[in-house]
Amino acid sequence: MKTKLLIILGLIFSLSGYSQVLDRLEDFEDETTMGWAEGGVSPNPPVYIATGGPLGTDDGFLENYSSGTPGAGGRMAMFSTNWAGDYSTIGVAGFTMDAKVLGTETLYLRIALESSTLGQVCSTQAIEVLPGGAWTNYYFPMDASSLTLLPSSASTVEEVLDDVATIRIISAELTPEWIGDRVDATLQVDNVDATDQSLSIDSNKQDEFKVTMSPNPATNLVNVSLGNGSNGVAEIYDILGKKVMTQQINNGLAQLNVQGLNSGIYMVKVISDSKQIVMRLIRS
Repeated sequence: MKTKLLIILGLIFSLSGYSQVLDRLEDFEDETTMGWAEGGVSPNPPVYIATGGPLGTDDGFLENYSSGTPGAGGRMAMFSTNWAGDYSTIGVAGFTMDAKVLGTETLYLRIALESSTLGQVCSTQAIEVLPGGAWTNYYFPMDASSLTLLPSSASTVEEVLDDVATIRIISAELTPEWIGDRVDATLQVDNVDATDQSLSIDSNKQDEFKVTMSPNPATNLVNVSLGNGSNGVAEIYDILGKKVMTQQINNGLAQLNVQGLNSGIYMVKVISDSKQIVMRLIRS
């Protein structure tokens, strides 16, 4: 009886973590910062902006300014505890967000994670976001191979992913870190969302949402097929997390023309009926 109770409690906590992370979308339409902060007494904490997001007029978003000066508020870094969970169990593959930069300085965005025991990891590859550009959607992979373990109490990246307590969005140009660079810049963010891993690892979920993609590697056309014949969208992201292609899926079928893409590794995100899968594509 005690063993059954522990199993049931574990399932409840796992489902709760799934709902808190994978079912969460921060579009800032509640007219708040949705829990994002800088910590301490910052003279310029993150703020909610009511209009000018990716959808234009009346589309709210989050804005964070860093002064680049010594002291509080000088570094480009903000954190949230609303994305806590066991990323390994619930299958977090990465984060997507819309972002743009104001000012004259380029930002090098990374996501850093901290566990409840203060283990820390950070994106190995920074995403370069130039100032003055349009809203752009970026993808940050959160698998163990895409993260660097920072000097901390954890001995492996997996230990942190098993027990994420805090997430940070930072700009760090040279190396993965926790505190971020001192830079005079303004970062605008919207539609922060977590994506789950390929459902092909779960036979029950695979029946509900089966996605095939071929050929892979590919040089010209890539065929994407949804087993349930539904409509959706396929998005391709480069290794820096920038979205480079969007293609509608109609009646379960889509063709992605990758001939114009450089050779390398890309991530394909397929979204349909509130479900999504991220797959790796090699452009040969």
